[in-house]
Amino acid sequence: MRTASATSSTGPRRSWTRPGGNAGRGSGPTALDLQVGGLLSLFLLRLDRDQDAERVLGEAAETADAAAQDWGDGAAVAAPLRLAGGRLSYLRGELRRAQALLERGLQLAEIAASPSVLVIGLAFQADVRQGLGDRPAAQQSLVRAREVADLEPMSPLAGTVLEESEARIGRAAVRAAVGSRTLIEELTDRELAILRLLPGTASQREIGAALFISINTVKAYNRSLYRKLNAGSRAEAVLTARRLGLI
Repeated sequence: MRTASATSSTGPRRSWTRPGGNAGRGSGPTALDLQVGGLLSLFLLRLDRDQDAERVLGEAAETADAAAQDWGDGAAVAAPLRLAGGRLSYLRGELRRAQALLERGLQLAEIAASPSVLVIGLAFQADVRQGLGDRPAAQQSLVRAREVADLEPMSPLAGTVLEESEARIGRAAVRAAVGSRTLIEELTDRELAILRLLPGTASQREIGAALFISINTVKAYNRSLYRKLNAGSRAEAVLTARRLGLI
């Protein structure tokens, strides 16, 4: 578990609530209150400032609940708050609570049509599902997240969160395959990166350009991949990788 930093004497509250206002229902919740509070919570978690994130979430809870009651679908702007709450629960090992919060946050993100928030939520969901031992479901979340990310412009935070989750869960799948003796040798991170691109139509030269490596380096990695997967072709390598849960 990560060590949270101490909250400053002024705390994060003053940095996100409206001047002279408060986060309670009596202040008249606004979409800006919810958006700023949610995004701030996500960034605080990113900075390992769990206690500060918890404080913001606590202060915003009444506002979010009031919005859910008063606005209906308009409360979708609270999606980042729900996702941050789910992430905080995950970091504390409260996986079932995290799962429920993330599912609600994802529903709101769908309504709000916010691609970056949706991708962050799906990546968080993948980590929770992996933690609960459901690797296929975790991979489904990442596949959906990648589909959205490939079609829509992403914030830097969303792109980083997705890439990190893909690396963690892809690596876990490799370890499981090696442990079950269905994969004779563990794949490297670079081999995994190339493997994820093989199901598409990109040529070896295009794969190299995407990963900033030469075509000869791609060819060398492909030979290593085929050997480790006991595959004789790109199509066979993809089929084997899917069977093993690597992609």
